[in-house]
Amino acid sequence: MLVAVGQFSHHADPGGEKTVASAAHAVTNNPLGVTKVPITQVANQLGHLGISINFTWLLLTGFLVLFMQVGFAFLVTGLTRAKNAGHMMMMNLSSFVIALLAYYAVGFAFQFGGVAPIANIGGTSPLNGLFTHGSTGIIGTHGFFLQSGNSYDVGVIAFFLFQVVFMETAGYIIIGAIAERISFAGFLLAEIAMGAIIYPIYGNWMWGGGFLAHLGDGGLLKHLGIDLHLGHGAVDFAGSGVVHATGGWAALALAMILGPRIGKYRRDGTPRA
Repeated sequence: MLVAVGQFSHHADPGGEKTVASAAHAVTNNPLGVTKVPITQVANQLGHLGISINFTWLLLTGFLVLFMQVGFAFLVTGLTRAKNAGHMMMMNLSSFVIALLAYYAVGFAFQFGGVAPIANIGGTSPLNGLFTHGSTGIIGTHGFFLQSGNSYDVGVIAFFLFQVVFMETAGYIIIGAIAERISFAGFLLAEIAMGAIIYPIYGNWMWGGGFLAHLGDGGLLKHLGIDLHLGHGAVDFAGSGVVHATGGWAALALAMILGPRIGKYRRDGTPRA
């Protein structure tokens, strides 16, 4: 042990000269250890570090939500008859691809085209277009195909990867309601509508700076929101309305159109496997 300590002391670099650590930090001979690094440089480095951490967390949580597709696939497949299991699994797998393409092309722009900037991820400035009626936000107008001026913004791409999995969740919800009584082509049309129009528009009203998010800021509801301090706009913290209610209402509408499943239940109400 003494030999090891001696060797370590012999090869050590307490001053940082060999590793250039002292030069990198520009430490002075001041006993207080004050550095010559400008405070603006320190602030910039901390800002970049914070953005990097936010990017990592944003993508990690988005990937975790993506695993919901596996659960939905097993759920709806297990609730159908064996002869339709392959069809149900195919709908679950294809729903991700079809709805993603629709959301990538136009849905994301409709929902978040006017939400910029999001400072926590260091970008999204191209998302600065919102169609309004007076002061009421209706729908986003920038960010189609994730582009603005034929260029990409890394913040926009990261934000898209996080938000698309929530849209996909709303798309999965409708599958169980239309099980065993819809053609594959009809199902694809439903997923395109969900990814391109239905989910993005309501999502814009709640999360993209639309009018529901600003209820109470002015107009008839100004007295409730501002004067009585009852809040400013509708709030959906984790998607109970934007994700689950949107998917649920769409599923209910499709179920009412398609009617009950024929042959699934016996006269006494017991299901057939």
